[in-house]
Amino acid sequence: MLYLNSLNGKVLKWEENIAGICLFLISFLVFFAALLRAVGHPQAWMSDLSQLLFGWVIFLGSDLALSQKRHIGVEFFEEKLPMFWRNRIADIWSVSIIGFLGFVAYYGWFLATKSRREFDSLEISEFNVVIFLAVSFLCLLAFDFFRSNKKSLQGYLFSLLVIVLSTAYILFSWDISKQAEPLSYAFLIASVPVGCVLMIRTELVSVAERWSRKNG
Repeated sequence: MLYLNSLNGKVLKWEENIAGICLFLISFLVFFAALLRAVGHPQAWMSDLSQLLFGWVIFLGSDLALSQKRHIGVEFFEEKLPMFWRNRIADIWSVSIIGFLGFVAYYGWFLATKSRREFDSLEISEFNVVIFLAVSFLCLLAFDFFRSNKKSLQGYLFSLLVIVLSTAYILFSWDISKQAEPLSYAFLIASVPVGCVLMIRTELVSVAERWSRKNG
């Protein structure tokens, strides 16, 4: 259970870092887009990129809020029940939440794969998207490593290996285009299934912790 909590904490820290960077970029892009529009030099790509990042901030932030139990809830009636029934209600809610998130993740992925809309002002090749994501994850991994106590070197090396092998597999196995084309809305819609899967993970960890306390 300790290993599970440690791994979950690492994932949440990464999510927090990514969401924070995206939120900073959104503020930066929106401010300068308005400034450039005011002086007669509008930049449509800034608005489109901030819209793309906003979707990811929403779902990463939702998972962070779920992990800290900061979503809206009504506890007035629950607090009047014995602990046994509180645990049973919590289990029922967890199953309901996981089922709902699974449903949304499935159809979110379906919409992402079927999306035909594009950001006309954002042109980039699929090859550059893969490289950008790989480099971004490597930078986050390095940043997290130097901020940590550096004791879990094996875990970081394993994460590094996964990133490198995954990138190599995509580049050599997928039909990756190097021609710049308008970025698909699929990259925005993909935040829905990814965010839902992350929240399912968080809810499963919460269930595991609850059962560990009951049986421990």
